[in-house]
Amino acid sequence: MSVEHDARRALMGTSVSTEAAAIAREAHMRVEAFEAARIAYVTQARTLRERRDSYIKMVVVSALAAVILSRLRGTVGALGFSISTGLVI
Repeated sequence: MSVEHDARRALMGTSVSTEAAAIAREAHMRVEAFEAARIAYVTQARTLRERRDSYIKMVVVSALAAVILSRLRGTVGALGFSISTGLVI
């Protein structure tokens, strides 16, 4: 009976170690997936920040151009003013 008991204990130890290895693999995969998602989020946030900064610069430059071109008379002033106000909007 001791041989059977030892065999059962050995089989249970193997299944426990296999289960532990599977849990460790799954945990490692989850960590890698989390890290990939974090990198994607940081990259996307940086891109959106850069776009927002570019839009703000464009609006400021267009508003200044609209102010300057509103003082000009004639076709050049009217055309420049309409284009720059369109960009501001």
